[in-house]
Amino acid sequence: MSANPDKWFSEFLGVGYRYHDIYMNVLLLFSSHISAARLWNKTVDGWADDQIRLQFVEEKDQYWIILFHEGSSLLLKDSMGFIKHVPKSKNYERFKARFEDKIILRFAMYANKSKNKEVENAGYELNLLKKSKYVYRVEFLRHEEIPLNSIVLKIINKVKESSYA
Repeated sequence: MSANPDKWFSEFLGVGYRYHDIYMNVLLLFSSHISAARLWNKTVDGWADDQIRLQFVEEKDQYWIILFHEGSSLLLKDSMGFIKHVPKSKNYERFKARFEDKIILRFAMYANKSKNKEVENAGYELNLLKKSKYVYRVEFLRHEEIPLNSIVLKIINKVKESSYA
């Protein structure tokens, strides 16, 4: 990683995968359409597709998703990356096995179907933002195989420290 974002955002719900397009989709999941759209417009919208980097760092039965833009952008004042520690799932394993050469990155809202908060077992629905980006630089790494002086480990350790502080 040559460029290191100024800020790391980890307040999204998690990550989802969609297999029904020409290329598989990786979805960062949010609870609010408005906040997801604002965040996309403030960050990802200004990223050049060929400079977006997506890394999956596997650690036992969990993995880190790390997403950022490597280059500089005249449209953005500061750079922000996205990072989240999530449990491995069958969907992640399926995505990893089927991944070919690029993915489509999107934000999505994952929310309760029922407007009535008291209704249990109402189910959830997924709504996708219309905007998307292609990501050509996707890596799958194993935590124990990453060199100790790697920027990837420094980022993970920095996020771990800030979440325990």
